[in-house]
Amino acid sequence: MMDRDDNHVYQYLLNELGTSGSRDGPRARFKGRIPPKRIKRTLVNYVNSFIKCSQCSAPDTHFVKQDRTTLLKCQACGATRPVKL
Repeated sequence: MMDRDDNHVYQYLLNELGTSGSRDGPRARFKGRIPPKRIKRTLVNYVNSFIKCSQCSAPDTHFVKQDRTTLLKCQACGATRPVKL
């Protein structure tokens, strides 16, 4: 649905939640007790940082590698911005 690499989303969640975990196919398991609100907030932050366009808020974006910089390019309006993977 998000059209992103599963491993990138998984690693982002691990780093932001400050925990370790494991993956079983499409399912992820995290160590410790993490409230559902915190997981939801972390996913919303991921969407705002790596999926939504900062200009038009469209979710039609993809990563473009330009030299040594990774850019988030919007397919709707054509805007680009650098992102740190």
